[in-house]
Amino acid sequence: MHLKLLRPLLVLLMVAPGSLMGSGAVAASPTSTSAAFERRLAEAAEALKAGKLDVALEGFRRSSDLATDADQQWRAWLGEAVTQRARDKLAKALRLYARVLEASATSKEAHWLERRREVAGEAAKVEKEALARQIGILRVESNPAAADVTLYGAGATETSKPTTPATFYLAPGRYRLRLDLKAHKARDMDVSLKLGERKTVVLDLDPLPETKPDPIPEKKKRSPDPSTEDAEALWDLRVGAVAGTSGALLVAGITCHVLAWADAEAAFSARDRGDPDWPEIKQRGMNKEIAAWVLYGLAGAAAVSAVVLSVVRPDATDADAPSVSIGAGPQSVLLYGRF
Repeated sequence: MHLKLLRPLLVLLMVAPGSLMGSGAVAASPTSTSAAFERRLAEAAEALKAGKLDVALEGFRRSSDLATDADQQWRAWLGEAVTQRARDKLAKALRLYARVLEASATSKEAHWLERRREVAGEAAKVEKEALARQIGILRVESNPAAADVTLYGAGATETSKPTTPATFYLAPGRYRLRLDLKAHKARDMDVSLKLGERKTVVLDLDPLPETKPDPIPEKKKRSPDPSTEDAEALWDLRVGAVAGTSGALLVAGITCHVLAWADAEAAFSARDRGDPDWPEIKQRGMNKEIAAWVLYGLAGAAAVSAVVLSVVRPDATDADAPSVSIGAGPQSVLLYGRF
């Protein structure tokens, strides 16, 4: 394409905001826009006029990074679009024209209304030429809208992920579409596009079924079983009887021990008086002490049995099962060690 055909757009590209509202075009002043942006934009435009297309493209891209407001950003995109058209990259030029038109659609500035007419006319010419020589146009829509579109294929050059409705300028070939929308099932579709073809694809997205959390199961209360209650009561009675027996044996053992102590004292006194019966009294006391220790052993065995019965009782699954504390008998004292 001859660069002289691009001069009207270059003039629009270099016009400062608000200058089209007056009678003529004036250069942008440093006070109206960023001086660095204007300098970079002017250098890129000069490179474009001189046919240094790669230098111009890099310059417009860098000026886009320096943009401080929407007007500067749109002008940088427009310069990049003009450069891509000059490089015969018509699909890229169309994407940039479309970006400028979409971003400036809500602008109320009079100078951008004029620019939009010029850009729309230029985009229409580029689209006609691109369809004849390079591309097909694919439009993707969805129900509901605003789904993310991912395009796979050799000619897919989109670096961002557009949302529906979206238009793609693509080289002829086969592509795979994927649409994703929150709370909806993803959709995939294979699409073939021919040179000069305009194709529209509309996909319905089904909502995902609502997932409700699983209800917390209620703990079933066990209905009382009379037979079980009777069995448990009988078992408790047995445990209580064994524990009671242990206590009684312990008391009996302590009593015998006390009596043995009394006999031992009586034997000491009888010996000191010279009573010939003191050996008999001594033997009687020793027998009572032996009986006391036998009773202690029986009491301990009964206590252990009560504990075992309370642990292994039928259906005893919690910690409230009755328990029996085992008391220790008095310390053994050899009453007759001194004889």
